[in-house]
Amino acid sequence: YRTLLKNFLASHSQDAQGIAESLVQGHTEVARRMAHTLKGTGATVGAAWLSAQALALENAIKAQDDTLLPDALETLRLALRDLCMDLEAYFQPPSQPEMSESGIPVASGGPVAVGVADPDAVHDLEQLRHGLEMLSVLLDAANMDSIRLAATMAAQCTGTPWADAVQAIQQHVDRMEFEVAQTKVKAWLRQEDRSASGS
Repeated sequence: YRTLLKNFLASHSQDAQGIAESLVQGHTEVARRMAHTLKGTGATVGAAWLSAQALALENAIKAQDDTLLPDALETLRLALRDLCMDLEAYFQPPSQPEMSESGIPVASGGPVAVGVADPDAVHDLEQLRHGLEMLSVLLDAANMDSIRLAATMAAQCTGTPWADAVQAIQQHVDRMEFEVAQTKVKAWLRQEDRSASGS
């Protein structure tokens, strides 16, 4: 799957520009075929939103609808840009975060403010719950930001009683096994709900 994503990034990141140029040059059939191909490859890599926008553009090109074409092209361009930016971030080698004296990853201006922001809050189950709830939302949407959030949370939970559980979730997210990670997140949240209610 990683190879498929890399190939998509290498082969299709400039497709919106290519479609636009083909339309300007009057090569509507070339533009339509490019949109059709992008629709299929988007679906193959799991980018349903991109695939839907490529289909809308393909239909606008077929209909030669000059009122729909500019918006359809721009929506596709933005969807493709966002996906490619997420993929580029995913494939970048992980950088080692600067660590504070207490061993918490920091960004410019202070501790990393995702999920568990305060160096002391990493020991607070409510802060951990908040981070996992945010992660759950991202996993439901198969959002690539879940990779960064899971990695940050795993680093911040080092040395805590729940470090192993968060690390296991992070490993699944890093492998883009979003459904498996989501199952573990929800199981942890349910377990904490039972513990909090005393049952």
